[in-house]
Amino acid sequence: MKRRVNIYKNMMSGISQLLPFIVAGGVFISLSFLFNSYQSNSEIALWFNDTGKLIISFSLPVLAAFIAYAIADRPGLVPGFIAGALALAGGSGFLGALIGGFASGYIALIIIKIFSRLPRSVHGFNAILFFPVLGALFAALFMIGVNLVIEPATTTLITFINGLNVVGVIITGLVAASLMAFDLGGPVNKVTYMLGIATIINGDQSILMAAIMAG
Repeated sequence: MKRRVNIYKNMMSGISQLLPFIVAGGVFISLSFLFNSYQSNSEIALWFNDTGKLIISFSLPVLAAFIAYAIADRPGLVPGFIAGALALAGGSGFLGALIGGFASGYIALIIIKIFSRLPRSVHGFNAILFFPVLGALFAALFMIGVNLVIEPATTTLITFINGLNVVGVIITGLVAASLMAFDLGGPVNKVTYMLGIATIINGDQSILMAAIMAG
C-alpha cells in the first residue's frame, strides 16, 4: 500500500508542476483567438498563438522532471527533463512523459546507489558530471523503446477523438463529465482530468477537456 501511495504522490508532484504551464499556454492561445476575431491573421494573434503553444510544449519535460525529482531528488531532474523532451519529440506525448518520468527517477536512484560506493574523493563530481550525464544517457536510451511502443497508441487515440461524429462527441462528453463528477477529488476524478490534460498537450482540440471542465 505504501508503494502505491508513493507512486501516486510522485505522479501528482509532476502534474501539479505542469498545470501552470497548461494554464498560461491556454490563456495565451485564447488571447490569440480574441485578437484574431478583431483582425484576421494579425501579427499579435499569431504571436500569442505561437507563444502559447511553446509554453504548453514545456509541460511534458516539466511533468517528467518533477516526477523524477520526487523519486530521486535533484539527480532526477536532468534525466526527467530529457525523458519529457524526448516524449514530446517522439510523439508518445503525456503517457510517454509519465512513464519516462518514473523511469528516470529510478534510473537516478540506481546511479546514486552505484556511485555511493566510489571513493569520497570523486563524490564532488557526482552532481555536476556523473549523475546528469549518465542519467541523461540511460533516460534517452529508455525513451527510444517508450516512443516506439506508445507513439502509435497516442496517434490512434488522437485520430479517434478528432474523427468522432456529433453523436460520438456527445457520448464521449457525457462519459467524461460523469467520470469527473463521480468522486470529486478522488482517484477517478484525477485520472479523468489527466486524460483531458493529455489531449491538450498532444495538440487535440480537446473536446474531452471541455466536457471534463463542464463535469
